[in-house]
Formats: sequence, C-alpha cells, structure tokens
Amino acid sequence: LYDLAGRFAALIGVLVWVPFNQWWQTERFSLLRNDDGGKPVFRAVFTLISAMLVFVCCGISLFADVVIKIMAAPEFYPASQAVPALTFAVAFERMSTFQNFSFFVSEKTKFVAVIKYASAFGLSIAYFAAIPVFGFVGAAYATLTVAIAIFGLTNYLAIRAFDTSIRVIRVGKFVVIGAIVSIGGNYLLSSLPLVTSLLLKSALMLVT
Repeated sequence: LYDLAGRFAALIGVLVWVPFNQWWQTERFSLLRNDDGGKPVFRAVFTLISAMLVFVCCGISLFADVVIKIMAAPEFYPASQAVPALTFAVAFERMSTFQNFSFFVSEKTKFVAVIKYASAFGLSIAYFAAIPVFGFVGAAYATLTVAIAIFGLTNYLAIRAFDTSIRVIRVGKFVVIGAIVSIGGNYLLSSLPLVTSLLLKSALMLVT
C-alpha cells in the first residue's frame, strides 16, 4: 500500500520538478553575473516552483483515490490515505534541493552530506516510532515530518552559506492551505460515491 501511494507521489517529479530542473540547473549560475546577484529572480523562481509543487500535490492527493478505485482491486483502496503525506513530503524534498545551490556556489558541499545523514537518522527514528502503531499511513506521515524538518535545516544552513534571499514564510502560507485542502479533501470526500467525489474534488481544485 505504501509503495502504491509512493508511485503517485513520484508523479511530482515527472510532472513538475524534472522539466523545471533541466532548465534551472544552468540558469541559476548565470544569474550570479547580475549586479544584484540574481537574488530577486531566485526569490521569485522559488515562490513559483513551490506554488506549482503545492498545486500538483493537491491534484494528486485529491484524485488518487478515484484512480485507485477505477484501476485497482478493493484491497488497495486504503493506499490513498498515504498519498497526501507522501506527495507533500516530495514537495518539501524538492524545495530543499532548490536551496542546495547555496552550498555549491559557496563550496560548502559538506552541508549536503550532513543533511543527508540527518535525514537518514531522522527517518530511522520516525519509522521506528510510527510504523508499529500506525502502519503504512504512519510511515507516510513520518516521511512528511522528517521532510519538513530537513527543509528547515536546509534553509537555515543555506542562508548562512550563501543567502539567495529566499523567504520561506511567503511560501509557507500556500503550503498550509494546500495541505488542508489535500488532507481534508482526501478524508472527507473519498467516502462519497465515486461520481459525487469526483465532482466535488474538481470543484475544490478550481477554488484552490
């Protein structure tokens, strides 16, 4: 069930991050030649890609159960419960990846290794605590919790290595709204008849 939910979360990379990152990998270095160091662009691009990630997270989270009910056997239906947490975990991981640029340009790549070890340690502790009690859904929310913590750590270290003027508070507002829509919609609407659920979720996405 966790693996099926993870497949939906992986769509974040296919739909948003990979196409964006192919362009951004080279563009970000050229911005350093600007008089302002490209900081306004870094800030704007981070806000834009974060908004795109959150919007796609909402769509995947809301409609995953519809797809599962159409394409999978009933024993796989509960997998949709883990989709919102895993999709947002991937979004936070990608937002952390965006900030790794600060470590590369300042030649402080040791922080990347520190963050990876911290993530592995955090996940080990979180899984140990959550899985025996909450099963695969607990594992999903443990993954999300660690992803948020690692994002905070990455942001803290990135500012000190090379400040690109990214301000996460601005992004945090629509992340919270997106999470409420995704998690709330998933739990409240998934129990409705398929057509009714599909229509209400479509309306919710339009409002979002």
